Amino acid sequence: MLEADAEDSVYVGDSATLSFLQLLRMIVETTAGPSPFSLDPGRHRIHETEFKPPSQADLTHLLPPKGTALILVDSFFTNTIALLDIFDEESFLSSLDKCYTDPLVIGHTWLCQLYLVLAIGECLATPKPGSWEAEVIESLRLRNPDQSEVFYFTAKSLSNPLAQLEDAELWSIQALALMATYMLLRSRRNTAFAYAGMAVRSAYSLGMHREETLVIFPPVEQMARRKLWRSLFILDRFLAVSFGRPVAISEEECSGEILAPSSHAQLHPSQPDPHHVCAVGLEATVRSCHVMGTILRTVYQQRKISTKLAQELADKCKEWSEHLAPNLHWRQASPDNVRQAIAILHCNVVHCHSIILLTRPFFLYLLSGEIQRTRLNSDAFPPRTHGRMEKFSDACMVASTHTVALVQHAYEGGYLPRLNPFSTYCIFAAALIIFANEYARPGSNALWVQCMQHAISILQHCGEMDPQAKRAAYVLVEFRNVIQAQGNPPVPFAPQEPNFHSESPPDGFSHSPTLSSGDVQRYPSVPTLPAATAAPAFGPMPSLAAMSRDPTSSRSGAKSSTLASAHIPDEDPLTGLLDLTNTMLPTSNDAELSSADDGFDFDRLWHLPATTPLPSPGALSPSPMQTRISGAAGGGGGGGGGGGDVGLGGRARGGGSGDAADG
Repeated sequence: MLEADAEDSVYVGDSATLSFLQLLRMIVETTAGPSPFSLDPGRHRIHETEFKPPSQADLTHLLPPKGTALILVDSFFTNTIALLDIFDEESFLSSLDKCYTDPLVIGHTWLCQLYLVLAIGECLATPKPGSWEAEVIESLRLRNPDQSEVFYFTAKSLSNPLAQLEDAELWSIQALALMATYMLLRSRRNTAFAYAGMAVRSAYSLGMHREETLVIFPPVEQMARRKLWRSLFILDRFLAVSFGRPVAISEEECSGEILAPSSHAQLHPSQPDPHHVCAVGLEATVRSCHVMGTILRTVYQQRKISTKLAQELADKCKEWSEHLAPNLHWRQASPDNVRQAIAILHCNVVHCHSIILLTRPFFLYLLSGEIQRTRLNSDAFPPRTHGRMEKFSDACMVASTHTVALVQHAYEGGYLPRLNPFSTYCIFAAALIIFANEYARPGSNALWVQCMQHAISILQHCGEMDPQAKRAAYVLVEFRNVIQAQGNPPVPFAPQEPNFHSESPPDGFSHSPTLSSGDVQRYPSVPTLPAATAAPAFGPMPSLAAMSRDPTSSRSGAKSSTLASAHIPDEDPLTGLLDLTNTMLPTSNDAELSSADDGFDFDRLWHLPATTPLPSPGALSPSPMQTRISGAAGGGGGGGGGGGDVGLGGRARGGGSGDAADG
């Protein structure tokens, strides 16, 4: 439980990244003592942004110039691709044209939706610097920094969908989904959770979860209802994972192909139609969310995991890559086609997070054992041989570096919105994995240093507009300070230029193992494939696992390099890192691994051999809330930042955490 701004407590469950952060803080404080990281003054609260309705004078109901409206609408459709598919773009633009040429034919309900689209589009707008669109957006924000709020409250004043809850209609459910999205963008996550729940319940009342109900509607409305239900499914799974709360949509209640891949979405690599990219992008995200829902139900709801169960879920994760449309492969992401690049970012990052959600409990279990064995001299975790649990931990690290690299690619391409709760949340969750690995075994190689610095830089960049990203960057900086203070030479966290001609890491770096096995498995820098032997665009690339078996070996004379810090060159150092077809997840018939079914209950993660040190009085002292807060944590993926004294099994610990950093 965490304090909310309304002076009440809100629940954050096992799958939330803030719960994982809570456990990290406890481990760090137990082994390294109190620090600004473990005793963050804001750790007991879930910080929600406050904003007040504009004055009636600001709610003029005047539309912006048509050119501005077109830019904002395009921003909406571009930056929500593969996450939301609520409107048919051509139909929406046609109605927009009528709104400006003959406004009397446009009803208040559509105007409500338009203003919500304008509000979201203004938040997400990331025009190319120096372009006419950039001048328009900059002028709009200079005139009124809170312009998106004006759009939002204008929408509610025209036709408030909250007043339609008893008599829900298609438009009101669409509007509720847009309101939930806007609340996420404005860091009002509890409100977004409530609005999304209202939208799902209203959709249930209209039978959107049953395919057999579609036959009574014309084809256009059938498609609209199907797309809306899938958009709600994605929104629901993201909120459930990020809060660690129950899902609102039960897949068992959904019939037919209402959530299954559409038969019309043919996965041809050369398909240029942007509507096709939108369709296959949404399908890919829906499949990842299906896996997330299964993980939530079978792992986090039960609060225990085993390698046998994880293997069954890992096989589902692998199916995602096998069915991924070629035009959604990371190699296809280019600033020249921003809409496709955003679709690639969204569906691939969500997939990576589903792997993190599955494998993070194993990573945390082995991390805790490593630290207890090496720093606390505990015999509760004897040394292990390389097995499935270690393999899953490896996969967690690889999926985390994939996430950072994907978001970094978008950041360097100039198309990453500063207000994007999905990418911000996922990169913070991934960064905590990488930082925790570095804390347990300090002495980074260039790969981990680059990933850590990139994560901080991206979150600081987004933090100029997003308070959740700013909070996440602060947490990572404090974690970095703890790592640097461990008695080892400070790690140079300045961005490193890639070195394409060196067979070994740059001076000052050493190969750093992950928390994988007793016989140390080391990860060298990611090699660059020479142009003459470059792998096919859609073929499998060498994984970090394969490269780590022998740090001195390379394929076809490949050179070593660090993670690129400027842009992606032709000889791409991210090739192995971004191989989403091989994330090191073990296979069911992997003969090298033990067939034993290792598992553990999440409660064991909280059994540290020594009492957490009591914090000293002062600015870092825990709040009075600490004595009454208990909750959940444990290795999942999901939202809001730290967990204020959140503990699995209702176990409160001193020096807990409770940020709202991870979106």
